[in-house]
Amino acid sequence: MRYLPILFLAIFGPVASGAPATTQSAGQRRVIFLIDAGEHMVDKAGDIRARVSVAIGAMSADDHFNIVIANNQALVFRPVLLDATESARDLAGVFLRSTLKPAGGKWEITHQLAIALEKSPTAIEFISDGDLPDPNGLLDLARKAREMKVPINTTLRYKSGKYEASGLLRKIATESGGIVRDE
Repeated sequence: MRYLPILFLAIFGPVASGAPATTQSAGQRRVIFLIDAGEHMVDKAGDIRARVSVAIGAMSADDHFNIVIANNQALVFRPVLLDATESARDLAGVFLRSTLKPAGGKWEITHQLAIALEKSPTAIEFISDGDLPDPNGLLDLARKAREMKVPINTTLRYKSGKYEASGLLRKIATESGGIVRDE
């Protein structure tokens, strides 16, 4: 069964047409928010911070989360996933406000995706404009995620004007067994 985080859907938008949408069975969610902080995302940082904060705030205390910022280095909120308690949510807000800045140089998004997969999530919410380096490496990791039964959900809210960018986001979601949200 595919994992569709209802809270994230409510915040980031509907599933792209034709994509199946189901909900996760009862149990703990282990969600990694992987945020592309490339130079093209700088003008979207405030919106991303607000939406991710709301998504984390809507999680139950039984859920777990972490945040990985794909910048010119791997900025990981905490070494392990945290319970979605009020104090962890507050700390996440501080982390997002202080670290969600554009990459100062070349960044390796494939490395940050690999880090997210190592955290054993039940889903990865990948927030990007799709203008990414190493598309083949990303697609290889998306296939690995499918083998691990970890869907990578993407959103086209921030897509760049390039057709290839939205195509890459769709492929990442499809290859991993995730969903694409369109707005």
